[in-house]
Amino acid sequence: MKSVFFKSRTLILVLFDIFCFIVVNAFYALGIFIDESLNPHDPAKFLTNILILFILIFSFRIVSNFYKTVWRYVYTKAYLKTIISDLLAGAVAAILTSVVRQGINIWYFIIVSSLFCLLTITSRYVYRLLYKYRNKMTDEPHSSHKINVAIVGAGQIGALLADELRYSKTSSYDP
Repeated sequence: MKSVFFKSRTLILVLFDIFCFIVVNAFYALGIFIDESLNPHDPAKFLTNILILFILIFSFRIVSNFYKTVWRYVYTKAYLKTIISDLLAGAVAAILTSVVRQGINIWYFIIVSSLFCLLTITSRYVYRLLYKYRNKMTDEPHSSHKINVAIVGAGQIGALLADELRYSKTSSYDP
């Protein structure tokens, strides 16, 4: 069985998420210069906390099958799973570092895990919009060579199927 991390789309998503995590931590580090109360006063402990949060967030995402999701088909459930996964990872990191007395402000975990979650969800939503827009722009107007079909009683899955059939270049069906 091929691992999920060897697929190119998954690898791109993981690398993009790592980039986003670095960006959020860079903004937090910039915030330290603006608000001295956020300053951890010990760079080694601060870097350790970044590493702990990084490991926990990505571990929780792997356990929740976050990277197996096909993001162009998702709805609320996948977004909620992302929020719960990241916020739980932030809470576990805050508890873990307070137990081992890392001495960092709890606001670090709240701010970074929340911003990282928001950035991830936003990026996935933008991906969905761009995917749909790209397919809409390249779609021919109602082609006469497509077979008309009706999808009955399928709820959200039916709506997703209809969108995919409508905007796919290779589809032979017009819902």
